[in-house]
Amino acid sequence: MMLDLPNPKLDHFAILASITNTNELKSAVEQVKQRAGRCDILINSASILNPISPSNLHNLTDEIFDEIVTVNLRGVYATIREFSDLLKDSGDGLIVNLSSQAGQRASNSCVAYAASKAGIDLITRTLAKSLAPTIRVIGIAPGHLETAVSGVTRVNNTEEMANSAALKRIGTGDDVASTIEAYAMTIRYATGITVLLDGGRLL
Repeated sequence: MMLDLPNPKLDHFAILASITNTNELKSAVEQVKQRAGRCDILINSASILNPISPSNLHNLTDEIFDEIVTVNLRGVYATIREFSDLLKDSGDGLIVNLSSQAGQRASNSCVAYAASKAGIDLITRTLAKSLAPTIRVIGIAPGHLETAVSGVTRVNNTEEMANSAALKRIGTGDDVASTIEAYAMTIRYATGITVLLDGGRLL
């Protein structure tokens, strides 16, 4: 289903599709092709997390594990697969995969979530090599972000999280957006890397 934004003067449109449904992804590609005629950048940011501690082995059931990996890992790959031809046609396509610091170190994050994000980092490196030179592939691995979803906005978490980072603050959505903008617009000779965006928390 395609959703037009309210202001008809803006040349914008939105498409609703599930990244776990290949038919819906194929339909999305066709709609982008028809409406825009091209695709220059693909940002894979969809992700789910079930906050199960690694110590609770029996709480992370097969069903929960499969759901997380299906969305976070297979869904990202499927989206890249379906949009790859359109990105190649642009001549300088860019894929940005949102990973996580949880995929780069042992932490208290859900094992399935961390594993899926580590997998994203490998997809980034592998596809950067195989899709070059017409498509660049960049990963961004945020640390804790100040969002309602992350729960970091709660007062009892904010100070502790900020003090654990060298820059002494929590990251924001704008930090992520400006990094993506930089790699899309000015940092054009980089591919296959995953940028750790954690304010120096892992130093």
